[in-house]
Amino acid sequence: MLVKAGGKNTRAWENYTLYDDGYFYAFFNVKHDNQPGFVLDIYRSQDGVNWNVYARNLLPLETAHAGFGIHKYGDYFVYHPTCSSATEQVHFKTFISDDLLNWEDKNITVTFDERYYISRWDELVVYEENDQYYGIIATIVKDEYSLPGCGFLT
Repeated sequence: MLVKAGGKNTRAWENYTLYDDGYFYAFFNVKHDNQPGFVLDIYRSQDGVNWNVYARNLLPLETAHAGFGIHKYGDYFVYHPTCSSATEQVHFKTFISDDLLNWEDKNITVTFDERYYISRWDELVVYEENDQYYGIIATIVKDEYSLPGCGFLT
């Protein structure tokens, strides 16, 4: 999706929407023209129809790709951008925030298990059941294990 932000073209990729404390929050990974990597933009709505900018240009990461995941863990929002660099394979980084404006890098990197996956990791969807967290990822699974498409993390 191509959107205008501050008079400039930006490219908004996958989004996630969460409901918390009376508000819907829509999270977008955004790539501005001539900018390496992606940033996080957040919009907020009380009714899910009328949206306002909550924050823009958060967490600029030169190594970030379009895919990401975001979920709630207790009182914290947890953001997992997909990243890679010349020295690191594709991986998820982990940031937390209690206000969606200030983010702390937890220095946790989740890499794919080369026994089961090839190289692509995108779009982490996290859900909780019985105090256990599970992640579904878009990936390329090795032929001997499954069809390409989704991977599973605990």
